[in-house]
Amino acid sequence: MSKSKKLPNLPDKTISKKGSEVKQRNDISSSREFRRRYSILIAAIVVILMVVVFSIGMAFSWFAPEQDADLTVITTDFETQTLYKLSSSESDFTDLTDDVVFNIYDLDELQLKVKFTGPSSAYIRVQLFENFYTLSGDTEVMHPATDVTYTLGDDWIKVGDYYYYKNVVTYTEVNEKDENGKTVKKRNPTEVPFVTSASTKYDSDTTSGINMKLVAVVESVQPDRFKEFFGADPEWLFANN
Repeated sequence: MSKSKKLPNLPDKTISKKGSEVKQRNDISSSREFRRRYSILIAAIVVILMVVVFSIGMAFSWFAPEQDADLTVITTDFETQTLYKLSSSESDFTDLTDDVVFNIYDLDELQLKVKFTGPSSAYIRVQLFENFYTLSGDTEVMHPATDVTYTLGDDWIKVGDYYYYKNVVTYTEVNEKDENGKTVKKRNPTEVPFVTSASTKYDSDTTSGINMKLVAVVESVQPDRFKEFFGADPEWLFANN
C-alpha cells in the first residue's frame, strides 16, 4: 500500500508573486473600465454640444446671411436707421434719436424715413412710441398721452401696434476707391419714405406748450423667415389689412 505524498509548502515568495500578479490584473481591469466609462462620457458630451450648436444655428438664422440661413450660426444684424425732418423746406433728413423734441403744433410737417443698409434683403416693420410733457421751468412734467395720427407713405399698412412695409427692401452695391486706390464694394442704402405728416386731437391753441419725444423701433427679417418671427404669411397679412 503506497503512502500518499504530502505536497511541499510553496515558498512565501511564490505566493507573494502570484498575489502581485492577481492585483496587477485587477488594476488593469479597473483601468480599462475607467477608460471605457470616460470614453462614453466624452461621447455623450460631444453629442450634447452638437445638439446645442444646431439649436443656436436655428434660433439665430433670422439674422444670418440669406444664402446660408439654415446652415450658419454666425449672426449678422440688419443695419437700419429712422430719419426725420420737420419742414418740407428742409432738404436733409436727420437721425431720429431719443433726445429729439417735437412740439405737437409742428407735427403736420413731420416726415420719417427708414434707412436700410443690408446686409441682405428683408421685410421691415416699425413701432412708434410717443412721450408727452410740458415744461415747468427746467423740469419736464408728464402730460397725458394723446392719440397721434400718422399719414403713411406708399405701401405701408398698420396691423395692431406695428407699421409694416409691404415690399422687400434691399440695397445696391457701388464700387469705390479706398485710400490705397484699390476698388472696393460699398453698400449703398435704401431710404423708404414712412410717415409724410402727423396730427393730434388738439388744435393749435392748446398745443403750443406740449412737447413730444418720439421713439421708432425698426425690426427687420429675412423674407423666408417672415412667418416664423412676425407670426403670419406676408401674402395673407398684406391682403387682409
